[in-house]
Amino acid sequence: MAQTFTRTPALTAPIVPDLVQVYSHAREVRNNLHAIAGRADVEATLKAAGLRSGELVAIFGDEVAARAADARFAEVGLWQYVDGDVPAASMSFVVQSRLELVLDEQTQEVWLLTVGFQEVAG
Repeated sequence: MAQTFTRTPALTAPIVPDLVQVYSHAREVRNNLHAIAGRADVEATLKAAGLRSGELVAIFGDEVAARAADARFAEVGLWQYVDGDVPAASMSFVVQSRLELVLDEQTQEVWLLTVGFQEVAG
């Protein structure tokens, strides 16, 4: 199944890479620990973990499609990522931290677009 990216508002067609090769995320843990004078234990303020943030790498078989995707991800908007193979990876997100487009060093044939993301409630 395809992996697609759609921007809201959807002014153009979805981005459909050949493959999303790397997907990694982390979640900020928001618990606070408080040391109490004269006690060996700590008090804890418990909070839910944050939403996912991380990077994914989209692979494109040609430079034109890769550069077009890079330009589209640079636009302001909310993105929907849908992964038909790994539904748990699907999410609403905003682009954050970086966009990096490189020609794959090994093959010299495919383009790798790294997209930094922050998941948002969507």
